[in-house]
Amino acid sequence: MQMLSYSAIASVTIRILTAALGLLAVKLTHSTLTPAGFETFSLVLFALAVGASAAAPINRHFWAANSIPVFIDSVLWTWLTIVVVLFCFSFVAATSGGIAFVPAVAVVAIGATYAFARTLERFVYGQVLFDVGFRQALLIPLLFAFVELIAVIVQWSFKSNSIYSRLLTPAVLFVFLFCLFKPSRFYLLKLISHGRQSLSNHLMIRNQLFSSQGVTTILYGVFTTIVIMSDRFVLGITNKGDEQFHADYLLVLSYAIAVQSLLNASLDLARKHVFQNKTWVSGAILFSRKTMLFYFGSAILLFLVFPVLQWTGAIPKSISFLLWSALITRSIAVMVIAFSCLDYVQSGKIAKAFPPLIAMIFITAVFLWLLVEKNDDALAAIFLINLAIAVSGVTYIRFNRRLIEGGQ
Repeated sequence: MQMLSYSAIASVTIRILTAALGLLAVKLTHSTLTPAGFETFSLVLFALAVGASAAAPINRHFWAANSIPVFIDSVLWTWLTIVVVLFCFSFVAATSGGIAFVPAVAVVAIGATYAFARTLERFVYGQVLFDVGFRQALLIPLLFAFVELIAVIVQWSFKSNSIYSRLLTPAVLFVFLFCLFKPSRFYLLKLISHGRQSLSNHLMIRNQLFSSQGVTTILYGVFTTIVIMSDRFVLGITNKGDEQFHADYLLVLSYAIAVQSLLNASLDLARKHVFQNKTWVSGAILFSRKTMLFYFGSAILLFLVFPVLQWTGAIPKSISFLLWSALITRSIAVMVIAFSCLDYVQSGKIAKAFPPLIAMIFITAVFLWLLVEKNDDALAAIFLINLAIAVSGVTYIRFNRRLIEGGQ
């Protein structure tokens, strides 16, 4: 029991440290790049998230079939998916006036390198988890977060505001450090030597991406990503409003996304303690209520620390308490919806989880319209807070009803 407790504490500590290093890197990036450069950087991050969500069936295939060939397929096809999404987003940004054409081409080229490093990090984490263990696997994203922070610190010390350096330097450093370790070199050599064969493996892509289960999995991931991160796309392609305010807003948005990412660990626990093997688990009601209390408590704590975060400079003065509360509320609402749709996802009825996500997409669209077009952050925040609470609340009530009817 002591070993288990030590392992759990170590894992949580590594996760929190990784998140802290990542947020510090984002804060320094905000301080280093121009407002327009930070908007472009956020657009690249959104492309990474959407691309990874679109490749979710490949990710499921990777976890279901542990082998080096599957590892190679997963890395290359996920990377190509992200590059295609990045190209589309950059094209939209260039045609809408958000980015000039030549910089847009450069962003795709350099962003593809950054995307490869992030994709490699993602699947090496999984392969190490298979081959070695969970705690050792957690060191992979920690390594990338540390490398990225070092790269940003160097760029900040040289007072360079180049978006290209911000994307290229950590990617190259991570791949270099990755190659220093013998097991990592093995993965990379296999990737290089069998990459061409993998790219011709259209059967795996057809089976994973274009099956009925694959399509609903893609849509579920993309819908969730749009709800929580579409602000990065909208502000990245628009040339309206105050660029500095947009950059400040995107920084605070990164904090809210980090909160949602950390809380995602509760979903891993819920898969074991709420709904497993298409049946409700004993004690699911108590666990779900404790989880909702934890979400509520996290939101209250984040509301209360706002003055401290603004006093320390972590949150810019241009961001109001109301806007901060709206972004945190949306992150918590997304977690409540994800938790409340867990039985649908686990039983393969993913399409039933779409209605609350589609409602949240509509709410987010109106929120961004009020924020960008009407330049009314107070009205936008009030609108988002009230409707996000309403949608997530109704979704949880319906989940609780299914839970009670299930006899738990």
